[in-house]
Amino acid sequence: MQGKMCGWVVLLDEKPLVVLTTSFSFDVDDTKALYITSITGYGVMYEEIWEWLFESFRRYAKSRGCRSVVTTTRVKELVELGRKFGADVEEVVLRIEVT
Repeated sequence: MQGKMCGWVVLLDEKPLVVLTTSFSFDVDDTKALYITSITGYGVMYEEIWEWLFESFRRYAKSRGCRSVVTTTRVKELVELGRKFGADVEEVVLRIEVT
């Protein structure tokens, strides 16, 4: 995989929301995806804001030639919102500690 990181800053009620994304291509089949690396913010995130963000990521990914938007989360509300957007939410992320 190879890609470039991009930072987004959105002001919501004068509080920053910071998002890091990476566009990458799989070397095997050259499929390009936008990976949401991190979303960090302050205060309450309403469903309408998440919907706006998801749609913004979708449009941005399409403009960059990506076929999909990918991220990981433990937040149940985001999983449900992902379902509303037609996301495949059945995958499992494995994290192995290397201590």
